[in-house]
Amino acid sequence: DIDLKNNVINVNKTMAYYQKKSCKYNFHVTTPKTKASIRQIPINAICWDAIKNQIERNKNLPDAQIKNYNNLLFPSKSNAPLSQPSFSYHIKKIIKAINADREKKGMQLLPNFNSHTFRHTFATRCFEVGIQPKTVQDYLGHSSIQMTLDIYTEVLIEEKFEDIKKLECID
Repeated sequence: DIDLKNNVINVNKTMAYYQKKSCKYNFHVTTPKTKASIRQIPINAICWDAIKNQIERNKNLPDAQIKNYNNLLFPSKSNAPLSQPSFSYHIKKIIKAINADREKKGMQLLPNFNSHTFRHTFATRCFEVGIQPKTVQDYLGHSSIQMTLDIYTEVLIEEKFEDIKKLECID
């Protein structure tokens, strides 16, 4: 739910792909787990450009009539929602391609990771640039600041050295 006029992403629903009573997997749209999960995330210039580029790419997709799923930002090739298994497959495929190139250059290989790693990276980068913990908590939709601080951040050794130098400026 992207509001391009007001530059915000409205997180007000979730989509999961699972079996329900029948043997067939389907997409299910529900409300987020907690009240804190319902939130607005501002769109910065980098995100704005990526969204515009993706909207342009989507214009080349076939016009599929997918019941209840209109205007997906990241649809599959058939204009349907992407399932978690499909998303994980594509992450692994990208890592494999990057690692093939890195191996040729004698570089360190990337480890495998899952989609949740992007949340960890986002939170850590927010803290690195000085975004306040309560703001990051809101971005991630956590009801507890403790969860944000304990689970989604990592202190980098470079940060520790830079922070300790701040004490040298005290009179």
